[in-house]
Amino acid sequence: FKKEKPRLEDLKEIIKAASFAPSANNQQMWHFIIVNDQIILTKMKEAAAETIEKLENHPGIEKYKTFVKYMKNYTLFFSDAPCTIVVLKKPYFSRTENVLKTLNYSQEEIEKYRAYPDIQSIGAAIQNLLLMAHSKGYGTCWMTAPLIAKEKYEEILKIEKPYEIVALIPIGIPEESPGAPARKKIEEILTIL
Repeated sequence: FKKEKPRLEDLKEIIKAASFAPSANNQQMWHFIIVNDQIILTKMKEAAAETIEKLENHPGIEKYKTFVKYMKNYTLFFSDAPCTIVVLKKPYFSRTENVLKTLNYSQEEIEKYRAYPDIQSIGAAIQNLLLMAHSKGYGTCWMTAPLIAKEKYEEILKIEKPYEIVALIPIGIPEESPGAPARKKIEEILTIL
């Protein structure tokens, strides 16, 4: 990313586009925090690095040590962006889940039938956000790996329940424009009955 921060008006339009995503029962269970303060981004990066280091030094990690070392590469780069959007969600429980609870279904059974409407809604909002950012010439990345330090971020950002962080999206003017990654052939992902 270039050092130049995205324009506030652009960021507001990007968040507005996210807000037009469909959501379960139109609950709009999302909230967005724009972090463009480099001190806060550095604190977040340090929190993630510290968490990964604890993993690296944990007894019994030998089998995964190479992976955990590599994890730093794709977990910490959000702080290189001039701005990161923190995506929050609050839980949403469908009427179906409430009915199943009333009928004394176990949590395991409820999970089997749960369609995760809150996560689906947030995914749609993030997709809208990414598309609008792209249309305005910004580069982004939908990141979940940094959530290894989610609890620390929630302290740093003073996030209160019922909200929780579900993704980080670094955003800025791209320094380069890599091509799209390879995609599976349509025959691999489509079944027609």
